[in-house]
Amino acid sequence: HAALHSIDPQPLIRTLQEQGIDDSGYSLNSPFDWLKEKACTLPWIRESVHWLIDYRPPEPGHLAVCHGDFHPLNILVEDGAVTGVLDWPGFAITDPAFDVANTLVLTTIPAKHLAVSWKGFSSVDWDAFAEEYVSAYRAHRHLDSTNVAYYKVRRCVAALIEGVDGQKVWQHPLIVNDLIGYIYHITGIQITIPA
Repeated sequence: HAALHSIDPQPLIRTLQEQGIDDSGYSLNSPFDWLKEKACTLPWIRESVHWLIDYRPPEPGHLAVCHGDFHPLNILVEDGAVTGVLDWPGFAITDPAFDVANTLVLTTIPAKHLAVSWKGFSSVDWDAFAEEYVSAYRAHRHLDSTNVAYYKVRRCVAALIEGVDGQKVWQHPLIVNDLIGYIYHITGIQITIPA
């Protein structure tokens, strides 16, 4: 993941611009616009979306190519070497903390509750995995912990909305409790999803 974030995004940005694709296609503005729209129709999420808007960190000086859904099930490995990364619809060019936060939410919340049924993953200690992941990442690149915590809240809020919109993984009661708990831990906002 650190190697992905070390790739210079400028050639890609130039190519996208040459193809007529403006930054709304790969910046975080679109996901934030989506959150604002959802806050208009889902009053129970409004306070947390306002918190996200109020505390949104500025884009860092160094932007990175971000996958958006980077986790073990999207990584191809052969003979101990990464040979590919799948599933890029969440691609963005932004703060690498955004990408790391997504990975941490995915591996510490749904993975620990659902991995019992995944071949080869049932015995993984996902919290220890996350600690090792962050340690390995920091061995190669700086990581702003405050921004990571912020973007983890953003991912948790988005996941709750996705669950209400029908995505089954985000409807699992233990996962929903963990998402709500993390949001409360960082923001002090208590979310109650209407029945």
